[in-house]
Amino acid sequence: MDVHFLYGEKIKIFYRNREKPGGLNKSIEACKQQIAYASKAAKAFKKEFNGSLPSHKGYEQLAIIFEKQKEYQSAIEICKQAESQGWSGEWKKRIQRCEKKADKLAKTKVIKEPKTKAVIERAIKDTNAKGISIKKASSKQTVPAAAADTIYTIIKRSKKGVDTATIMEQTGYNQKKISNLLYKLKKKGQIKSTDRGVYVEA
Repeated sequence: MDVHFLYGEKIKIFYRNREKPGGLNKSIEACKQQIAYASKAAKAFKKEFNGSLPSHKGYEQLAIIFEKQKEYQSAIEICKQAESQGWSGEWKKRIQRCEKKADKLAKTKVIKEPKTKAVIERAIKDTNAKGISIKKASSKQTVPAAAADTIYTIIKRSKKGVDTATIMEQTGYNQKKISNLLYKLKKKGQIKSTDRGVYVEA
C-alpha cells in the first residue's frame, strides 16, 4: 500500500502546482500511475481491513481534470472503472453530471450548425444578387456527421475494437473531439465500450 499512498502524495503536489509549466501533465501522469496500481492496492486494502475500499485519489483527480477539460466521455469511463473496482466515491453522481454536460454540449453544437449554414446560404444569395460569382463550399465541409462516420468505420472494421489513442493516430483528431464523437455514437447505440476502454461495434 506504500506505493499507492506515494502516488497519492505525488498527485497532490503536482496538481497544486498545475499552473506551472508541465504541472498539469505531471499530475495526470501521477493519476494514471496510481490507477495502474489500483487492482493490487484494492487487494491489499481488503486483506488488511476486511471491508470496503476507501476513496481513490487518482481516479477522483483524473475525473475532475477530464470534466474541467470538457472531456466528458473520458471522465465517465474513469468513474465507471473506479466504481467497478469498488473504490468509494460519488461515481454515479459524477457520471450523471458528465452525461448531462456532454448531452448539452452536443445539443449546442447541433443548434449552431444550422444557423451557420443559413448565414452562409444567405450570404451566397446576397452576393449572387449583386452579380458576383462565388464557389460554394464542398460537401465535405458542410456535413458535420462525416467525422462521426469516420470513427464509426474505424471501430466497425476492427474485430477486437480500438482505443482512443488508435483513433487519434488514424484520424488526427484531438482527444476532446474524439470523446464527444464517441459519446454521440454510444448514445445512438452504434458502439459500446469494454472495461478496458476499448470501443467496439454495438
